[in-house]
Amino acid sequence: MDDYSAETYALAPPTAKVVPHDMIVEQSLLGALLWNADKFHDVAEVVESDAFYAPRNRHIFEAMATIASRGDAIDSVTVSTQLANAEKLEMIGGREYLGELVEQSPAAAHLESYAKIVQDKYTRRRLQTAGTAIAEISTEGEKDIEQVIDESERELFEITQTHTHARYKQVADAIPDLVQEIIKVSDNTDQHRGISTGYPKIDDALSGFHPADLIILAARPSVGKTSLALDIARRSASKQKTPVGIFSLEMSTSQLIERLLATESRLDAWRMRTGKIKSQQDFSALNEAADRLRTLPIFIDDRSGMSTLTIRSTARRMKREHDIKMLIVDYLQLITPHDGRGNDSMVQHITEVSRTLKQVARELSIPVLALSQLSRDVEKREGKPRLSDLRDSGSIEQDADVVMFLHRRTDQMYDGEDDAPIPIDLMIEKHRNGPTGKVALQFDRKHATFIEPANETYESQAPVPEAF
Repeated sequence: MDDYSAETYALAPPTAKVVPHDMIVEQSLLGALLWNADKFHDVAEVVESDAFYAPRNRHIFEAMATIASRGDAIDSVTVSTQLANAEKLEMIGGREYLGELVEQSPAAAHLESYAKIVQDKYTRRRLQTAGTAIAEISTEGEKDIEQVIDESERELFEITQTHTHARYKQVADAIPDLVQEIIKVSDNTDQHRGISTGYPKIDDALSGFHPADLIILAARPSVGKTSLALDIARRSASKQKTPVGIFSLEMSTSQLIERLLATESRLDAWRMRTGKIKSQQDFSALNEAADRLRTLPIFIDDRSGMSTLTIRSTARRMKREHDIKMLIVDYLQLITPHDGRGNDSMVQHITEVSRTLKQVARELSIPVLALSQLSRDVEKREGKPRLSDLRDSGSIEQDADVVMFLHRRTDQMYDGEDDAPIPIDLMIEKHRNGPTGKVALQFDRKHATFIEPANETYESQAPVPEAF
């Protein structure tokens, strides 16, 4: 059985790459379906219409899908009628081509194997297309280089995610694993279903950070947002071996590592910065801390002024190369919207940024912890922060699954050089899947770290039901 000739497919030059496809398998699959229409839905779980290389084969499969969606029977008559109504019958070679498919159809037992081959060839073509797009980065074009990179990486990521079609599950099939997970967590008080933050009380309040969640940590400047985020990264990477990606748009990698070293070594951060570490004991503590930090799977990108496109693209690469389980962004207001225009308001900018970060969380199935500034209103009001205090909030409140505020309980932050720990509340003001509440913390400025006081307990409030 011949498919389209040079009329439809131009003859490829001898040096051209062979486009992965198997016309005989495509025709065999369609022919077998015309004889065994009851198998269409099984096949549709494995292969999609775009997987067919020949346009006419694609049109025939789409016609079958339309007929099946109506609940009608699939055969050569109904398919030809559907194609005629869509003005595509002549495009596929008329009823003669359908007759050839039926006449030469193989056994139905091999249907799923045919479908897998067709889908496999499609995956290979998509890889070839993505490779061509990547090759085009070096040439000039209308799209800027970041956009080409993003589209190429998105294509590659989508291919890896959709290479195998996951079948649906009946509730009965999913229940045993979930029940076992709940029992396991219940039997172990130190375990949570999400990614551990390294802070027991915060983990109790949120059950850890959950995949696909966007978590906002907001505060006024110099209250400790970056320090708490670094603490969470260090503790989680150290205790749970969690690979963590960090986008630092304000501080350099060396500044972040300096803070991590001060915390890990328990040395005075200011003495380290000013070169006042002199004793052999201090040097030993510093070297031991450095050795421990070298083993942690923490990956930092400190480019300033990164766009949403750059962050999304780099996050995919971190996921692909290091399988990161958590992403930290410091901080939200410094990200440049890729599609933003000069006359867009800051609210519009932040709306794009927060939605992009939520999309990254969902696409990579990881929690994204994004730091945010609070407006000055909270200081003018001299009260506790509330959701409306999120600076240039846009859709932050809507996109976020968890919103937390750091609130200083005293004015010690601005008083002298007292090294006493500063009482700070971590206020959970939005929790999409649980109660809100408050976790008492203390900020140790000397070592740039937060600690949970042993005598404090997590204060939870009744959960606010989400609207249906």
